[in-house]
Amino acid sequence: MSKVRFIVLSVLAVLAVSAVASASASAHEFLVNGKPVTGTEPVTSTGGLFRLVAATKIIDCETANGFGLILSGGKTFIHDIHFLNCKTSQTKCAVHSIGASNGLILLVNVPDLLVTRKTSGGAEVTADEFQENPTTKEFITLKFLAEAGGSCSEFGTETKVKGQVAAQVNNGTESLEFTEPELQGNSLEAFGKAAKFFGTAKQKLVNGGVLTAD
Repeated sequence: MSKVRFIVLSVLAVLAVSAVASASASAHEFLVNGKPVTGTEPVTSTGGLFRLVAATKIIDCETANGFGLILSGGKTFIHDIHFLNCKTSQTKCAVHSIGASNGLILLVNVPDLLVTRKTSGGAEVTADEFQENPTTKEFITLKFLAEAGGSCSEFGTETKVKGQVAAQVNNGTESLEFTEPELQGNSLEAFGKAAKFFGTAKQKLVNGGVLTAD
């Protein structure tokens, strides 16, 4: 990742999360080696299968690679995430984000914030809440295209994914876990219906060290 990209993302991060941070103060923060973040910390992430479920519609992505920046103070974070080899549950109905090739979903400048959430069983946990873009008011627009001999009759031509979804922070594995059952309070929607998102992303500090959240 180039220094220019770090600088650009830093500027975008300040613009994208300023409204979120001012409207919703967080009592939690990310820590590097157990200490508060004093500068901008670049973070990469990798994950296996991710799944979006909205009623009977399912979209699976085999892997995900991400890049994020934790801002000074450790309370706000912004992500770029690439979901790879994505497929719909309808045979020969391909999916992609705008401007991407079939099977590729690109999320850009997604702001997130550490919050307290409850598990499905009621236990309080620290969670990383991913929020829709404050400008576009959505996560992403997904496009669907029928392959040769196929159909996207179940999915239509596109859907806007909106709302927010939180991942439980696992300090032991330095991971973000979109658990199943999901955390209470999620408001994600797709195809105009309530949606759920599952998967796990392993995080790694680019400059080295251990990333946790209090």
